[in-house]
This record gives sequence, C-alpha cells and structure tokens, in this order.
Amino acid sequence: MKGFKNIIACLSAFSLLLWSCQTVVEIDLPEHEPKLVVNAVFNPDSLLTVDVSASQSAFSNNEHQQLENATVSLFQEGKHLLDFPHIGNGIYQAAEKPEALQQYELRVSAAGFPQASAITSVPGQAVIDNLQATVEPARSDWEGTTLNAFFTLKDTPNEENFYYLQAFTPDTTGDGEAFNRYVHLESSSPIEYEFSMETRLFFSDKLFNGEALELKLNLENNPYRTTYVQIAQVTKEYYQYVKTLDKQSYGDNLNLTPVSVSNNIINGMGLFGAYNAQTLTFKVE
Repeated sequence: MKGFKNIIACLSAFSLLLWSCQTVVEIDLPEHEPKLVVNAVFNPDSLLTVDVSASQSAFSNNEHQQLENATVSLFQEGKHLLDFPHIGNGIYQAAEKPEALQQYELRVSAAGFPQASAITSVPGQAVIDNLQATVEPARSDWEGTTLNAFFTLKDTPNEENFYYLQAFTPDTTGDGEAFNRYVHLESSSPIEYEFSMETRLFFSDKLFNGEALELKLNLENNPYRTTYVQIAQVTKEYYQYVKTLDKQSYGDNLNLTPVSVSNNIINGMGLFGAYNAQTLTFKVE
C-alpha cells in the first residue's frame, strides 16, 4: 500500500512539473491581403457571366463580400471586346455569348485590390458518331428494364482532352411542374470516372488518347422514354479546379494534408475556364 501511495505521489509531482513547463507561444500571423475572387466558366450556349467577390482571412467571421463596384473587361489578342455590366450581387453579365475555339482574356479591377486577370480558350464540341439505343433486360424480379446507350467518342490525338458526362430525362412534379430529372448512368467502356461535381462525371483521355472510343452507357430509365446524355469537352483549368475542389470536400478524412483548390487567376483567386457541351438523345422505338 505504501508503494502505491509513492507511485501516486510521483505521478502528481510529474504532472505538476509538466504543467509548470508549459509555454504560451504567440504566433505573429501576417496580415491578410485581400484579393479579388473571380469565377467564370464560359460556354457557347450561355451569356458571358462573371462572379466577383473579395477574399478574406480564414480567421474572419465577416460575411462573404460580393463586389458591386468592379470593372470587368474581356479582351481577345490584346484587343478590348466589351465591358460587363453589373446585374446585382457581384454578378457581371454581357449580352453576348462566347465562340468555340476562341481564346479570351478576362481582366478585373476594383478599388483596394490588385488587378486580376486570366486567359482561357473555349473548346470545340466532342466528336460523336454512331448513336444507338437498346433495352437492357431486368436483372432480377424487383428491377425493371433499363436503357443501353451506345456512341463513339473520337478523341483528338497528341493533346490532353477532358470531358464530363451527365444524363437526365423530362419529368413532372406532383403539381404538374416540368423539370429534368437526373438519370444514374454506368459505363462498361474503358473510361475511368475520376471525380464528380453534382451530376457531372469528369474523366480525361489518359486511357484512350487519340482513339475512337466505343462507349456503352447503362442508363437507369425506362428505355421507351427519352433520355438525354450530355457530353462536354472542358478546359484543363475547369477540370483541375473541380478535381481539387472534390478532393478538398470529399477526400480521405484520414489524410491531414491540406488540399489547395486549383487557381488560374493572376493576382487573384478563382477560376476562368470553359466547356462546350452537346446533348445526345436516346430512346428505344
């Protein structure tokens, strides 16, 4: 019993020793320098739109600040094309649409911030051929038939190409309001869905560079109803941005290494990218 009391006394003394050795270290963090946050993803089917806000310190409790006094301009080969009118809440939108296979430079300035800029090119549409649709029989008593969609994707050789796929079908709510319902899709072709953003599944041509790829998609929808498959060619900037955003949001929880979201804005933060989408129609007659 005496030995046990001695152990308790030693542990107590050791705890007091550790407590007395604690040192408070004050870290002198650099003052946050605000930058413009610019987000714009162009595509030939939509009006030119840019979102502008201000960065803030990770330790700030202030609300996200959208900027309504910025000057947002578009250039091509150094020539000024247009200025974006502000339409509210930090959103700037022009009445024009971008053109495929064209390169654009975006410049954004606002009082108190260094001028931000970025360059991107709008890709062309993916080359698609040989569309077919067949019925996939039910695999069990509780599963219904689904739709198989076939088409050929002709990848451009000797360059990196990036794509996304998504599928939807027209539907109505209980109140009779029309909307596009997401359709789950699976592929048995040699492509690897690398990550996703909402309903868009992204992949690159690393497994089929320069080849004519025969794609087969199984779509979880009634094969006698119309199903739309959207395939888009995207810029590397857009692809990298979504990839790192996905890792930051849904990465391995055991990996404590911070993931920085990809950024191609010079003197700022955010994304200036583009995509070009086309919609394929599948239905078994």
